[in-house]
Amino acid sequence: MYNVQPGVNIDYANGSSELADQTVYSDDIIPFATINPSDSNPDLMYEISKQLELLFANQKNNADYTSMMNELGTVADEARNVSGNKEWQVYSNLKQYQYKYLQVLSEYVPQLLSKETFFNSVFK
Repeated sequence: MYNVQPGVNIDYANGSSELADQTVYSDDIIPFATINPSDSNPDLMYEISKQLELLFANQKNNADYTSMMNELGTVADEARNVSGNKEWQVYSNLKQYQYKYLQVLSEYVPQLLSKETFFNSVFK
């Protein structure tokens, strides 16, 4: 048993372990990061970017939109180049980039949504 293992929860009180993150080795789930993502080989960040472009099509010249997409692009580039000597290192590093990606989305998406006519009309 390893002290740190991707996708495994360890109960340090009794030494038992169990499968935790079932997405780690699943072929049915889009991975968070892949090298050179495309329509035929997407990763989650690639798909989210496409959806953001559709959602905020009217704000493409907005400074907040541009900043968000630039920051997401930087995080995506860094995440797609993650490496490590051990599988758990790669896993841990990718989790950090997932958190950074979520932080950027959490900062900008509410601001951008508040400027969307459809959003304001629904939530007034």
